[in-house]
Amino acid sequence: MRFHSLPKARPRTGDHPRMTDAITRLLAAGIDVRRPAKSDHQLKVSERISYYPRKGTIYSDGAPAPFSETGLEALMQLLHVAT
Repeated sequence: MRFHSLPKARPRTGDHPRMTDAITRLLAAGIDVRRPAKSDHQLKVSERISYYPRKGTIYSDGAPAPFSETGLEALMQLLHVAT
């Protein structure tokens, strides 16, 4: 599914605190963050970048492995957002 077709990310009842924190901080930084409707774990921050807040894993679609850096701070740096 294309990035802009995904619903905008919003916290949901029962979300893990890391998911809620990630959504809140990304939105506050002006990042257009999306969340697949049926996913409790994944955020999309661009056409190619997915973030899984609970584990801190960052993936680039089509890459053979996740980024070696993990966590919200690493994601923010990847997106060049001042933290």
